[in-house]
Amino acid sequence: MSGATIITRTHVLWALLCLTLALMPHASRFSPWLLICFGALALWRVLAELGRLPLPDRRHFSLWILKQVLAVAAFIAIYISYQGQLGRDAGVALLSALLGLKMLELHNERDFYVVMFLGYFLVVTNFFYSQTLATALFMLIVVVMVTGGLIRFNASSETISTRHCIQLACAYVAQAIPFMVAGFFLFPRIPGPLWGIPQDANTAITGLSEEMTIGHITELGVSDKVAFRVAFDGDTPPAQDLYWRGLVLWHTDGRSWRAGRIGDGHARAIISGGRAYRYMVTIEPHNKRWLFGLEAVTNTGDSARQTSDHRLLARHPVKRRLRYSLESRTQFALMEITESERRAALELPPGSHPRARRLAADWRNLYPADDTLIKAALLHFNREPSSYTLTPRRLHGDPIDQFLFDTREENLRSIFHRH
Repeated sequence: MSGATIITRTHVLWALLCLTLALMPHASRFSPWLLICFGALALWRVLAELGRLPLPDRRHFSLWILKQVLAVAAFIAIYISYQGQLGRDAGVALLSALLGLKMLELHNERDFYVVMFLGYFLVVTNFFYSQTLATALFMLIVVVMVTGGLIRFNASSETISTRHCIQLACAYVAQAIPFMVAGFFLFPRIPGPLWGIPQDANTAITGLSEEMTIGHITELGVSDKVAFRVAFDGDTPPAQDLYWRGLVLWHTDGRSWRAGRIGDGHARAIISGGRAYRYMVTIEPHNKRWLFGLEAVTNTGDSARQTSDHRLLARHPVKRRLRYSLESRTQFALMEITESERRAALELPPGSHPRARRLAADWRNLYPADDTLIKAALLHFNREPSSYTLTPRRLHGDPIDQFLFDTREENLRSIFHRH
């Protein structure tokens, strides 16, 4: 093409640096094989620039075939890793793999523009996971680097310094700030993370629901909406005592849990001790009767009704901000529960959780006393390795067994969610 800019080693290395910087925050989010794949492809291109390894073009047919195999393998690996699901993680992983492959095809002016403009898209993907100030500052640096690379590529003189390119890039990015500020105030902002619009079938956001299903959520967005605020009259309880009781889910079919009406009876007395904490709760409207209290509530006043399973219910659905005062004691023991509550708490669907049942049976044989068995179970789960994540793997088959014995990816926030 007449007048086309020649791709030099400096242009290639600059593009590689920009893509590597944009991909760095994803290092802890994706499987190591994806990073190894990108690193291997980037190293291949560097060695080609140094004359140590040819590029996979038609003149080197075996390497060209190897590139096609790598491309197909990348698609298959991403499909298997994300179990065929479309969404944020699979899309970003695919974009990263394709950019690594595209670096091997960086031959002309059009290729350079495609790579650099896709680098801008790779920068944006980091905000799908984190919108902190640190992320914004780092990504701003990457944007300046990408813009500097485009300036260097379009410079009429080869003697333009890297410092001058960066200075021009900073100036151009700074000129865009007023438009960014104007867009922030003038254009409507959709609540929730960008990747949740439209929301995937396997995504959810934190919240409360009268039904909970485990194993089908693979992406969980964190809602920044306030649920309720608490002001204590005096000292605040220790962090380990700040357990707030809301809903109680009684019934299960092995995968889903539902509230039901088992615990709707009148409140029963508890054996309490320790210090009494008095506090004021301000709850935001949620159009339900649920209220929250520090377990265990010993005095509700006239603001709420306490049920037999020690939930708090407002007299009417909470349709506007509501304030109520409570008293609680964090050291307590429950009195004997009713027979219907015992059956509901112990019910298990026939044939469910076989591996968990065998483990429980082994514990019962080893520890005949109830209190000893409970201590052994708590010690077991305290020692077992587990991880917390907002993007757990989808559970197939029996979700309880798969979680306890296979994945151990705890997503406690997904217990309370809304679709």
